[in-house]
Amino acid sequence: MGLGASSFYAFLQGVSEFLPISSSGHLALYQIFLGLSEEENLRYVLAAHLGTLIAVVIYLRTELFNLIRSLIFNRPSDPLQNHVREREHAENSTVLTENLRIDQLVLAETERASALRWIVVVIIASIPAAVVGLTMKEIVAASFQNLYLIGAGFWVTSLFLFGMYAHNKRNPYKKQLANHDHSPEKILLQKTLLRNRIYRIALIVGMAQALAIFPGVSRSGVTIAVASLLGVPHALAARLSFFIVIPLIGGSFWLELSTNPPQSIEAIWSLLIVIVLSAVFGLAALQLTFAALRKNIFHYFAYYLVLLGLIAMVYVTMQ
Repeated sequence: MGLGASSFYAFLQGVSEFLPISSSGHLALYQIFLGLSEEENLRYVLAAHLGTLIAVVIYLRTELFNLIRSLIFNRPSDPLQNHVREREHAENSTVLTENLRIDQLVLAETERASALRWIVVVIIASIPAAVVGLTMKEIVAASFQNLYLIGAGFWVTSLFLFGMYAHNKRNPYKKQLANHDHSPEKILLQKTLLRNRIYRIALIVGMAQALAIFPGVSRSGVTIAVASLLGVPHALAARLSFFIVIPLIGGSFWLELSTNPPQSIEAIWSLLIVIVLSAVFGLAALQLTFAALRKNIFHYFAYYLVLLGLIAMVYVTMQ
C-alpha cells in the first residue's frame, strides 16, 4: 500500500472509529474496492486501531491517571469536600451531568475501591465481545466480504442512533435545567443511582459492543446509544464507550503482531504512518463526537449511514 493509500486508510479509521459511522464497515468497503488481500488488510486494520487507541488514551488521560493513582494510593474520599465540589460544579455548569468524568462518578468510598469498580466494569463490558470474537471468528471474517451484511450493519447503527434521538426528545436534559433540577443533592442522587446499576449497564453495553464486531455496526454508535437509553448522561456514555475499547483494541493488536509480524522495513514504515495519522485524525474525531452529543445532533450521522447502506446494497445488486 502506497503513501497516499495508507494516509487515506488512516483517515478512514481515525474518523470513523469514534464518530458513529463504523470504522469496520468503511475499511471493509475500502478493502473490497481497493482489492487488498485479507492478510495485508488485517495488518493495516490493526495498525489503524493502534493509532486510535493512542488517541483515546491521550483523550482520557485524566481518568486513566486518576485510576492508576487510586490503585497505588488508597486514600479515603471526603464526603464534605465532594459536596462542596458538587455545589461549585452546579453553580458554574450549564448542563446537569454532561461534564462528569468516569473518575468522578463514585463518591464517599476509598479511591482504590472506586478504581477497582471501574476495572470490573471494563472486564464485564469486554466479555461479550471476546466471546463473540472467539466463537464466531470465521463468520465474522466472512461478513467483511459481504456487501449485503455491511449495508445492513450501517442500517442497524442508524436505528440505534434514531432510537437514541427519540429517547432524548422524550427525556431532554433541558427540562431538568428549566426546573432548576441541578442541585448538588440531585447530582449526588444521580451518581448513586448510576453506581448501583453500573454493572448491569456495563453488561448490556458490552453486548452492544459485541454486535459491533460485525462490519457496518458502529461500536461507538451502538454503545453510546445503549448507555444513553439506560439513563447514562451523554458525555459519560461516550467516555464509558471509549474507555472499554482500550483493552479490546490493545489485546487484538498485540495478538496479531505476535503471530503475524511485518516482514520488511517498508511495511513497518507504512504501518507507522497509519498509526500516527490514525491517532491525529482520531483526536479530531473525538472532539467532534463530544460536540455532536452536546448539541444533540448525534443522530445526523444516521442519515449518512442510511444512504451508505443503500449504496452498498445497490452496488452489490448491480454486479
